[in-house]
Amino acid sequence: MSAQLDLFVNAEDKERARALLKAYPSMKAAVEIYTVEKYFPEQYDFTDIDMANIEGNGTRGDIDGRGTLHDVVGNTIILREERPLMIRNYEQKCMAIERAVGALQIEGREIIRKCFFEQKRDKQIYEFELRLPKSTYDFHKNRAIDRVTFILKAATII
Repeated sequence: MSAQLDLFVNAEDKERARALLKAYPSMKAAVEIYTVEKYFPEQYDFTDIDMANIEGNGTRGDIDGRGTLHDVVGNTIILREERPLMIRNYEQKCMAIERAVGALQIEGREIIRKCFFEQKRDKQIYEFELRLPKSTYDFHKNRAIDRVTFILKAATII
């Protein structure tokens, strides 16, 4: 199986998988916040503009210069009508990552969850939590990342 992984997965794919795993907590939080705000809005907490933002109803007027209501995330302007698509994309990636990690062996699953989902430091994980030698920890971590990359690439997520 490892020979097949080496043929199918390259270093660039592994880096993209690592980036996805690092972004998982943020994507998961965005999906949960969007879902809660859309389906369970608190009464009188939101204005019409806020509800339009939550529901994804909007126009291109914000970018065309006719309005001042736009959202800037980093260097990217996210249109209100594009938000549901972005959240849906995040939701698909989160589900794929969860299923890929669920398909791992116990050691790899624990390492990926603690390292990427809980974002703990490697030294804390292998010394105090799992009580493994560093070489064993690195072996299981690299093997788990290879498997996750293989699964995500086969599922056309990366």
